[in-house]
Amino acid sequence: MTDPTRILIFGQSNTGGVQLADRQAAWPNLVASALPELTGQPVEITVRPFFAHAPGSEDYLERELRRREPDIVFVTLSSFSFLNPVIEPGVRERFGERMGNVYHAFATRLDELTRDRGRLAVTLNRSGRAVARRVFGAAPVTTYEVAVEGTTKALQLLARQEDIQVVAVHGFVKLENRRSGPPSQKEVVLLRFLDEMRTLTGRLRITFINLQEGSVPDTRFLPDGLHVSAEAHTAIAAAVLAAFRDGRIRTGMPR
Repeated sequence: MTDPTRILIFGQSNTGGVQLADRQAAWPNLVASALPELTGQPVEITVRPFFAHAPGSEDYLERELRRREPDIVFVTLSSFSFLNPVIEPGVRERFGERMGNVYHAFATRLDELTRDRGRLAVTLNRSGRAVARRVFGAAPVTTYEVAVEGTTKALQLLARQEDIQVVAVHGFVKLENRRSGPPSQKEVVLLRFLDEMRTLTGRLRITFINLQEGSVPDTRFLPDGLHVSAEAHTAIAAAVLAAFRDGRIRTGMPR
């Protein structure tokens, strides 16, 4: 019997589809369902959390590589940590863990009540979050420089593994819709990050799948504007499977 192709995916909350009504709609699950028929080989996919800006992230990667012994590693390149102000960490820092848990429960319940319920529900979700920002404040989790440094070190570490294929994936980021005029500061920073990642992955000979090209439909985001919808997960899975079809990602390589 053919040994399965072992795929290890490092990602964040969007990767596993934690906000989806059906977690089976998350792109790793879609890939796991479609890949055996595409390649003619069984596949074993493991999803693990990874935050490039976190202290000890390199040691964590090395431990996971030893434990999982993957053939292919996907790294989700996240710009969230420096682009998006978040409320919960500030609540925990200022008011303690109990209030942090209360806010987390509130935000989770708000998302559940407004998911897939039309435009009014989306407006209510955004209004609730806007009020929370005014009351509690919000700030990015880390700086651009720290995130880029951590991501660079992670990709360099993975690229040194001679028997592992490495794939970097950048998904969707919600930007302001603009028909004319200069880009927002958020868009400028995001494009800078993507340019750096494109150059880095090219130098390291890592396959780079970037879905943040052209305009991204609003339907690819959930009401919070941060997590992506089932439609977006379908698009990510399609891009990943296309990379298997055209040979950018290969299965059955000898270890």
